[in-house]
Amino acid sequence: MKNFVFLGLLIATLMAGCTDPTYIPDEINGMKPIYVPLDEISETIKIVPTKETEQLGKIVYAPPYLFVNERFRGIHVYDNSIPTNPTRTRFIEIWGNIDFSVQGNMIYANNLEDLVALKISDFDSVEVTHRIENFYNDQDEFGALFPPNYSGYFECYDESKGFIIGWELTTLLNPQCFI
Repeated sequence: MKNFVFLGLLIATLMAGCTDPTYIPDEINGMKPIYVPLDEISETIKIVPTKETEQLGKIVYAPPYLFVNERFRGIHVYDNSIPTNPTRTRFIEIWGNIDFSVQGNMIYANNLEDLVALKISDFDSVEVTHRIENFYNDQDEFGALFPPNYSGYFECYDESKGFIIGWELTTLLNPQCFI
């Protein structure tokens, strides 16, 4: 008899956890894209004063410098001559950047959908020596259409709003996208 009671409780518990896969909540916490309108985005790459770090990505060490990606915005440059005290020196503004590599005085990076080669002779100026347009076919190639490392409801990408540069947790009304 105890086995039947246990089995009944187990089935009731499992059934309570089942939900209708077509059910979409009216209001739920989820991720919302942060957009930069396309008319505000520039393919111009420039060196600007240092910026606060927000959404860090890849780190590359090219003595004596550390290059640290700020997802979708560019690359922080640190002087690492004193490893116990790296000093933030510059920020290389590269819209849509999430990946890069350094070889000598060249940085190879994505700039939105393009692949660019940047010559850095000093950190007061940057020269785009080569650009391959549309190297990345669309944002989906580098994961911007979905919140990274996330499972749940999110606001669907709306191309008319611009380029996604990040995601934020918020309350969503009638969400249509789920991963």
